[in-house]
Amino acid sequence: MLLCAILFAATSTFAEDPKQLDPADADSSVAVVTDERTTLAMLKATGIERSQFKLVADGSEQQTSPSAITDSPHANLSAFESTIKPMLERHCIDCHGPDTAEGNVRVDTLDPDLVAGADTDWWSEIFAVITKGEMPPPGDSELNDSDRQQLVDWLSAELQTASIVRRRSGGVSTFRRMTRYEYNHALQDLLGLPFEFATDLPPEAHSEDGFQNSSDLLHLSVSQFETYHRIARAALRRATVTGEQPPTLYWGISMKDAAQREWSKQDKLINDLEKKLKDNPEKLAEEREKLQRSFDVPSGVAYYKNLSSDRTATTQWDYGGAKFAFAPQEHPVEIPDKYDCVAILPVGQHPRLIIELGNQLPDEGLMRVTVRASRVKAESEYIPSLQLLFGWQASNEGRALLRVSKED
Repeated sequence: MLLCAILFAATSTFAEDPKQLDPADADSSVAVVTDERTTLAMLKATGIERSQFKLVADGSEQQTSPSAITDSPHANLSAFESTIKPMLERHCIDCHGPDTAEGNVRVDTLDPDLVAGADTDWWSEIFAVITKGEMPPPGDSELNDSDRQQLVDWLSAELQTASIVRRRSGGVSTFRRMTRYEYNHALQDLLGLPFEFATDLPPEAHSEDGFQNSSDLLHLSVSQFETYHRIARAALRRATVTGEQPPTLYWGISMKDAAQREWSKQDKLINDLEKKLKDNPEKLAEEREKLQRSFDVPSGVAYYKNLSSDRTATTQWDYGGAKFAFAPQEHPVEIPDKYDCVAILPVGQHPRLIIELGNQLPDEGLMRVTVRASRVKAESEYIPSLQLLFGWQASNEGRALLRVSKED
């Protein structure tokens, strides 16, 4: 089991200008600072005043949390005697009884009082193997799904009760499931994969004191265990390589190839104009000048530029059955050391450069994207940033665009 240590910080809210806060409106839960910044010691003092875990030796503080005034939980021994014990005798005694004690475990001698007894850890192990279907072994017992769920429900409830009692008595409870974020980080660390594994788990409720990892709230039902188990199996499938290695696809997309599509459109417009006005040279010159001006890049949009000729063209893309898609290759493509054509993304209006790969992407796998980029030399020390987004479009209505990383 991988344990995750989480650091929690309790904060108080203060006025932006402490001098504007009226001391007459202050109480013990607000720190008033009139002429200096709030220090760490002052924040700690305020946190202690507001904490429900404050211990008051002189008895002046009589307020208690609702959980402290309820009846003390107790073990459900009647359910054990009437239902659980006969079930264990039918399905477990042959392998874990007086004649045979496989694994050095005898269920007939375990204390059924999980709240105050000494065998709670053994019951916790039994709970684990029962919920995973490891015990009783398939073929050695006729424990049906209904009986198994009844046994799991009793163990889950008793372990939860033991957890509550242990916490109230000042001990540290370990009988709880992992939180959503703990489970996600545990799988990431164990498997060495950066995926978000726990997205199917619902978020935890907050305790009275604002924490999400309170064992009082983190019980484990049958359906929850099945969800955790399903996520773990899915994570292992992603981490485990089986079968033949699928072919790797490579794309090597230069801005020269991307720009050529736009320049071809410009060349076609010029050729059509020359054919139309070939008998009128003056009109041709006039219209050609207008056409050339229309090729000028509007301010703020992404565009291609030939560094040798200074020729430019605005980047274009629209949905049209993947007609703008670049074809993949079977071998890696080297990024050239020198190039004459670039794509320029001006600062200020979030310009986008779209590179389409079509429907050639595999359904599963990793995609690695390498971009050669640089900023235009300038006197300013401003450092531009880039964001990588991944999108798809199946029709005019069905499309999506997702940011790949939270970092630029």
